[in-house]
Amino acid sequence: MPTVRQWVSRARHRLQTDVRPPEPAPDELITRLVEAVMSGDLEQTIAVLTSDARVLSDSNGKVNAARRDIVGARKCAYFLVKAMELAEGAVAPVEVNGEVALAVVSRGVLRVVQVGVVDGRVDRLYFHCNPDKLTRLAVPEGFAAGG
Repeated sequence: MPTVRQWVSRARHRLQTDVRPPEPAPDELITRLVEAVMSGDLEQTIAVLTSDARVLSDSNGKVNAARRDIVGARKCAYFLVKAMELAEGAVAPVEVNGEVALAVVSRGVLRVVQVGVVDGRVDRLYFHCNPDKLTRLAVPEGFAAGG
């Protein structure tokens, strides 16, 4: 019975936190995030995130991606800094559904990161990695997977 109560408690918490729609990410916040991550500054990256920030990945098994959500500012920051090391600095702004997102090439794979903001801080980072879902993405010239 304690296991069921824990599941219900987690489900309630997730519904309360995940139902709130994210705010559009302002350019200056995305700039601060990218600068902190690219410089490898863990503390500055943490400062841009909410305490319960979450990284979610979707690859549909087509490419490498985090299998579970990464939760918490410190864990998310560490993941982002390490992911940027693998990306070798290949980051470009792109438009996805009318909002600014980030295109990242890591290990020859194009990934798109949408940023969710709550109360002026990054709350969610959605990594879209499934190449089948990125076929119509307009990336800057010279910026592409494998190149």
